[in-house]
Amino acid sequence: MNKARIRKILFSIVGAAAFWMAGDWTYARWVSVQLARTEKQIERDASGLRKGCESFTVGSGKTAILMVHGFADSPAIFRPMASVLAEEGYTCRAMRLPGAGMPVDAARYVTRQMWEDEIYLEIRKLRKTHAQVWLLGHSLGGGLATRVAAQHPDEIAGVVLLAPLFEVSSRRSPVLTARQWFDMAYRTLLFTDVLEIAFARDMKDRTALAIDRRDQFIPFNIYCELFGLVDSLQSIAPQVRRPLLVVVSNDDRVVDSNAARTFFRACASEKKLLLETQEAGHVIPIDRGWETTAQSIGRFIEQERSEKISEKTTGEPPTHLPKA
Repeated sequence: MNKARIRKILFSIVGAAAFWMAGDWTYARWVSVQLARTEKQIERDASGLRKGCESFTVGSGKTAILMVHGFADSPAIFRPMASVLAEEGYTCRAMRLPGAGMPVDAARYVTRQMWEDEIYLEIRKLRKTHAQVWLLGHSLGGGLATRVAAQHPDEIAGVVLLAPLFEVSSRRSPVLTARQWFDMAYRTLLFTDVLEIAFARDMKDRTALAIDRRDQFIPFNIYCELFGLVDSLQSIAPQVRRPLLVVVSNDDRVVDSNAARTFFRACASEKKLLLETQEAGHVIPIDRGWETTAQSIGRFIEQERSEKISEKTTGEPPTHLPKA
């Protein structure tokens, strides 16, 4: 290869790198401006928490359901479902994950371990005042709930997973998979440390957006923690032994529903049930059919509770309960 051709190749490489860095810097500046504009429209309390994103508790039953929201989300997503389950006799505690609903600077150093520690702390608090604690997680919250259930099986009575994150879907990812885009960004971004969520909510009932409190700008480290969580879940199924209810959407464009089905088949729970919804997108807790899902959750927990009572009194489980 002659020197002229080598120089041409080198110039092309340098030019491409310079173009990429310029784009990176421009995007970082654009996000900074958009973030500042958005912040002016957000109402926050004295601690910096966006109003409407607070943890909350409804109901006063002896069985508690700890609800864990997903990526860039907030406890607000559980308000309708929690109200229905509270009317059925459950105590519903919708917790806020560290960093959620807070300014970007407050979320920059949040880790998966912080999320898991906070979930465990909430479980311990509920166990002091309730006969049973069930763990319910949506999306990323479902992945976190799975890890906590595997690590602390004696602390919970069972697990409910709604559109759980076991793998990120690539249905809305152009050319490359979602993982490949993340890996490339991780290796090449120099100036960008905050990303704006580009996609609309994956849900069929747009009226439910009225109660939505999604964070629009996410520090890059949160994406790192998300994919780290996905990696940590790949071989965890045999460690999940508590009663398990999984609800997936057949039209989910955020998480890979097939990955959730694979997990369900592999998990070690003796009592497990997989439900599939045709009505909702990814945001099952507030999308079409959420009332039916809430009823299924209450029925599953009540059946399991009745089985435990029957075993204590007769030594045999009731025969009318559905088998997975």
